[in-house]
Amino acid sequence: MLKRIIISIVYLMMFHTSCITAESISTPCDDWRCHGSFYWGGGFVFSHLLLNDNPIMLLPGFVTTPQQAFPSDLFGLRFAFGDRIPEHPRYTYEVSYAQLLSREKTDQRVEVSRASKAISASLSYTFNPGYRLEARFLTGAILDSGTYSITGTVHDVYGSNRINFTDVFPFFGVSGVYNINSKCSLKLTEQYQLVHYNLNANAAFVSLVSLQYYPA
Repeated sequence: MLKRIIISIVYLMMFHTSCITAESISTPCDDWRCHGSFYWGGGFVFSHLLLNDNPIMLLPGFVTTPQQAFPSDLFGLRFAFGDRIPEHPRYTYEVSYAQLLSREKTDQRVEVSRASKAISASLSYTFNPGYRLEARFLTGAILDSGTYSITGTVHDVYGSNRINFTDVFPFFGVSGVYNINSKCSLKLTEQYQLVHYNLNANAAFVSLVSLQYYPA
């Protein structure tokens, strides 16, 4: 996990350097308004699950609740591309892929780890197009797939279990896009996701930090 985090940080540093380099050598227009509408980029995902307290049996003889047993704070990487809709310039679509890294939590003598990946599509509305800092409202849907791995000892008997989940759920949120220069922008997004993960969670708050690169 540490290796992945280090690689992602190096990637973002190189990405930011390429933004500055592209700005300085490639375009006669040096104003932040000059970039095109299509972009691609990447960043980080921070997710907090609102787990419920419904009883669940993870191993034979071990009954607990998702709040007690499952990790609720998740971290991962995200890659996306998007573009404005030509006929409606206030609207922007985006498609993204996210990988949430494995997180572990121990309840008594039972350890639960969680890892997942997701594909999402969203449509956002820009309240103030043409400003250097744009404010947007967004909504969309996510296809999320992952695994809970459970291992531990109950009544001196070792056991293991795997719970696979695949969910499709909606989300909505707000974002701010700051245009750094004619090639790059920084986007901060807050989402509220109506997740359930096999009825183990009610919702999730998600924060996204992304650098976006505009080829044209």
